[in-house]
Amino acid sequence: MPREWGRDEGRNGGGGGAALLGYSSSAASWLYRRAAAPARAYCGAERGPPPVTAARVRLRDGRHLAYHESGVAREAARVRVVFSHGFTGSRLDGLGASQT
Repeated sequence: MPREWGRDEGRNGGGGGAALLGYSSSAASWLYRRAAAPARAYCGAERGPPPVTAARVRLRDGRHLAYHESGVAREAARVRVVFSHGFTGSRLDGLGASQT
């Protein structure tokens, strides 16, 4: 006996859920790839950020410490002052020493 289709059921009834599931999963995978973090780039690398140009010293544990000198020339200086900045500062912060 042939099946009679009601008003609420079409001949394609139930196929819309599978299409919606496929669309949702493809949209979710696209969003995931779009939001994923890019590959890490190191300073001085070929396609990375700009090369390191600051004067640096290498510490005993292998890290580097960048510094910036200001004021009179090192040979003409009478005293040496080391300015240490906090987390909100940078190596370019200074005491405003004159150049004369």
